[in-house]
Amino acid sequence: MLTPRSEPGDPRPATGSRHQPRFCPQCGRQWTSDSPVCRWCRYRSGEPEATADSPRRASAGSRVGQFVSGPGSLRRLALIVVVAAGLVLGFRTLMDREPVVEEPAPPVETTSIQSDLADLEFYAEDVSLLALEVADAMATGRLINDGWESGSLDYDSARRQMRDLVAQVRIFPARLGRATPPPDVGSRLHQGLLGSLNGFITASETMLEGLESTDTGETRRAGLLAFETAGFEFGLLSDQVATAVEELRSAPPPAGDGGEE
Repeated sequence: MLTPRSEPGDPRPATGSRHQPRFCPQCGRQWTSDSPVCRWCRYRSGEPEATADSPRRASAGSRVGQFVSGPGSLRRLALIVVVAAGLVLGFRTLMDREPVVEEPAPPVETTSIQSDLADLEFYAEDVSLLALEVADAMATGRLINDGWESGSLDYDSARRQMRDLVAQVRIFPARLGRATPPPDVGSRLHQGLLGSLNGFITASETMLEGLESTDTGETRRAGLLAFETAGFEFGLLSDQVATAVEELRSAPPPAGDGGEE
């Protein structure tokens, strides 16, 4: 029995087309026939069909398509923009940066205040040492007077010690004269120190005169009072010199040439 040939216009039965595998025209990967969207590149079946060489081109550009249109593509694009901007900004910063040249520190010069402070400190040290000797002489004069009145010193011992005391305090003005007062110390202060020492000497001589006299001790006691008063006065003036040193140490630096007068 002869099978009639089909005419060219007759449709042929599509045998096995239901199970024939399909490939995505965009990425070229196998596409599940029952899904309208490719699970690899999200291509929809309603889009235009690719040509015969579409699978080859799609497989070559599948990675680019996945990077741009796949999950997280916006974050990748933002990351690319940020990195590119950082590179451009860093390059411009390096081009615009000028080499930093460190200038040497100016030499520290000794100012007039520093030199005046050094002179004042030397003067204050000499006055302070002399004030200690004055205080020691005051204590010696009180011991001689009290020892004579209490009877613990005989006349010859009291007289000898009093003469030694007078000889000791007579050299104090010369000691002060060797200390040169700086301009910061007023002449009145220096003269006050010198006047206290002269009164100190006079009072010691009055004590000796009263001890050698025949009175009942009025002259010696008056001399002792003047002796201690002059000694305290010298101590107060020496404290003023020390205060001047502290004030000069804490004085602000002088204004520059362009500062306000």
